[in-house]
Amino acid sequence: METQAQNPETIDTRLLLKVLMAFKKGDFSARLPVEKTRTVGKIYDVLNDVIERHENMTNELVRVYGSVAKEGKIGERAALSGANGSWRINANSMEGMIEGLKSSGT
Repeated sequence: METQAQNPETIDTRLLLKVLMAFKKGDFSARLPVEKTRTVGKIYDVLNDVIERHENMTNELVRVYGSVAKEGKIGERAALSGANGSWRINANSMEGMIEGLKSSGT
């Protein structure tokens, strides 16, 4: 009988669940191992990338909040390289809120 260690195409479901649960709770440090190859490796890499992108978005929100709300830098914008789809919508929404503040004179 083949074990997960012997078959590189086997997903470690316990580890996957652990990482997903941590991510759901806002723990962006949880990652899957990068040693896997083929389809499983791609799945692990994509999930790691999604977690990293979410972490980057959160860090940008915190940075922009600090610049705009605390320092009054209304011209500040989010820097989210490669943001597409809903990621871009989130960034555009944040920028729209800043523009709204800017035009209202607040």
